[in-house]
Amino acid sequence: MYKRFIFKEIMKRLKEKRRFIQVPAGPRQTGKTTLARQLMDEIGMIHHYASAETEFL
Repeated sequence: MYKRFIFKEIMKRLKEKRRFIQVPAGPRQTGKTTLARQLMDEIGMIHHYASAETEFL
């Protein structure tokens, strides 16, 4: 699967000692969800994924 340039940048930020919340924002259907899922698969740390489109969280 294609990984965008921003993937490497966010991975770098997630590996820093001081981690901040990373929030992908932008127009619909530009790959934000795909990017988030790729990152979650790659990092191997405890995480929670929630979609704003889901009726019940």
